[in-house]
Amino acid sequence: MTVGDTSPEPSAPVAPKSNPFARIAGALFAPAKTFEEIARRPDVTLPLIILVILGYVSMAVIAPRVDWDAMTNAQAEQMKKKSPNATDADIQKMARIGKAIGTVGLW
Repeated sequence: MTVGDTSPEPSAPVAPKSNPFARIAGALFAPAKTFEEIARRPDVTLPLIILVILGYVSMAVIAPRVDWDAMTNAQAEQMKKKSPNATDADIQKMARIGKAIGTVGLW
């Protein structure tokens, strides 16, 4: 480049952005290259969508297999050990609240 020349210096060629599925495979098989690309051009949309879908699918598969009554009984026993003055009404109230939270959490 000479004095007075205002033309920009040629920059390094920008590698084309790989699609999100190629990035997922790349994270497993070529992590260094893939993570460098992710650092240059981060994109969280598809990974976030995949994580949300996996979360819903896993809850839909796991939730019907959970024995909620046994879990509630175990928690009631723990509550009785921690606070022996707790009445049955208190324990039933906590069981109802826990069941409501579990139902809302499932959806």
